[in-house]
Amino acid sequence: MKLKHVFKISNDLLALFNKKNYEPIVLDIMNLSKITFPNTYSMVLDQSAGQCDFIDTITGEKFDAKLPFRKEQIQLLTDGKKHHPEFEKWIEEMHREAAEFNPVFIRNNPDYIVNLKLYSIMKKQILRDKKDENIVFFLPYPISLSIKDSVFLQFAADYISTILDKIKEEIDLDDRNIYIIYPSSEKNCFVLRSTDDSYFKEYIYYGKVEKYFSHEVVNVNVSEE
Repeated sequence: MKLKHVFKISNDLLALFNKKNYEPIVLDIMNLSKITFPNTYSMVLDQSAGQCDFIDTITGEKFDAKLPFRKEQIQLLTDGKKHHPEFEKWIEEMHREAAEFNPVFIRNNPDYIVNLKLYSIMKKQILRDKKDENIVFFLPYPISLSIKDSVFLQFAADYISTILDKIKEEIDLDDRNIYIIYPSSEKNCFVLRSTDDSYFKEYIYYGKVEKYFSHEVVNVNVSEE
């Protein structure tokens, strides 16, 4: 498999990490979904007492949107006295995080996943959140390769399915569901995953994030024999 990733990043990328910017994006994608999020969802306007971010207008289920990042990862994007925004370093850091996943290591040591950065970040945020709230992680980086028309990748275990399965194994979720949204290989196309079925991927087209960043894979050569 030969891949060429193309990133286009705005100088305003850091603004995406502000709740007032990423929460409406997550909500829009949820409402565009027909399968992963089958109902209609609305913003909870008053969150002064720690209320959830969104609510299912039909069932009343609660949802919280979160960014699974460590503080130092976000600091790479700041513009301050120490440095200007270091976009290349941020991409390199995210690439290293994605490259931590090794399916061979997982087969030989099932507990290997608990030491990976992304799993650790997500687990801490889940445990801190209220037990009656579903969590929607939004990750503006293609942490796992997802090609819409690839039958092989649709059913293959990957970084996300392994993390979601481990979350179900390690954490008592009760009736909660954990979701993750991240960019696919196609520009302005996002992948929706959940602990309900970690292998299933729903693809949603959404162009408003392009003001902050875009990602696509070009010159893909995939053999599925």
